[in-house]
Amino acid sequence: MDCAGFSINYSVNGSFGYGINNSGFNNVTIKNCVITSGYYGNFYEAIYYINSNWGSIENNNISITNSYQANIRLHNSNNVTIKNNRIFNSGNYYYPIYLSNSNNNSLINNYINVSGIGGYAIYLTNSKNNSFIGNNVTTNTVIGFYLSDDAFLYNNTINTNSLAISGSVFNSIIDASNTHQSAPILYYFNNNSLLLNNLVNVGEIILANSSNITLTNITFDKGGLYLSDVNQVKIMNNSFS
Repeated sequence: MDCAGFSINYSVNGSFGYGINNSGFNNVTIKNCVITSGYYGNFYEAIYYINSNWGSIENNNISITNSYQANIRLHNSNNVTIKNNRIFNSGNYYYPIYLSNSNNNSLINNYINVSGIGGYAIYLTNSKNNSFIGNNVTTNTVIGFYLSDDAFLYNNTINTNSLAISGSVFNSIIDASNTHQSAPILYYFNNNSLLLNNLVNVGEIILANSSNITLTNITFDKGGLYLSDVNQVKIMNNSFS
């Protein structure tokens, strides 16, 4: 489906609905659409894939104001590429990109700008082996990424007043090319003895499935510290702001 720059204005009467609903069809591409919501209400999805594999969602501009909803949602959908989209969301308790029970998808070079309160910019649940490359997330109120296990993150830019990354971060690949407020995100997984000392300009430190950890003399002035399944952690003489 190529909108060729034409617009879709959906849910104008306040009823439940979708801008584009792909239910059960594989190898579907949606591109070059300008999608807006015409009604302020709850539970609207701009693009919704359910039981749909091997498709792509690309070069779309999506702007919605609804709460409790997603701009792009995949459910039970695998091997879908979401790339080069511009996403704007001003609702409350929102999930601009929401993956549930969806594996092996790729999110590449998307720009996400969100406001309002609650929610996450990118939210995953029961979804594994998803890749996030070159995405830009800007929000002044909520967490950037809420992950499921086995995620791959490379060269993503996150700017938020909250945590950059949270959720289930088990067995993921998150290197220092990912930044929060222009500072590198540091991810440590499956460490049995680790000392982190005298660090400044850190976007966020993530510790997962680890033990016997010492953090000392670290300045946390951006995203802070996220701990998942860790024990025997000593946090001493650090600065949090």
